[in-house]
Amino acid sequence: MNYKIRDGIVMETICGTSLLIATLEATKYCPYVMQLNEASAYIWRMLFDGKSMEEMTVLAARDFEITEEEARETLNSFLQGLAEQNYLIAKNEVN
Repeated sequence: MNYKIRDGIVMETICGTSLLIATLEATKYCPYVMQLNEASAYIWRMLFDGKSMEEMTVLAARDFEITEEEARETLNSFLQGLAEQNYLIAKNEVN
């Protein structure tokens, strides 16, 4: 599944800590702030750059030295979790 970042969500890095911050209307749908670890911030940047799921899978497998299957499972789990918290919208749900 592919995802779209909800309007009003930004990632900022403060003192080496990456945070997802809900602004404007997004605060109605998701927590105001969420801390990301290094791997999560890496995935968020790829998503922000418009990478497809397949591109993210290949890059994550290469950069974290894991199989593409492991990368795909990790990506799916992480992105689904962000969608459940409303930071992301599943593309098939986008109008």
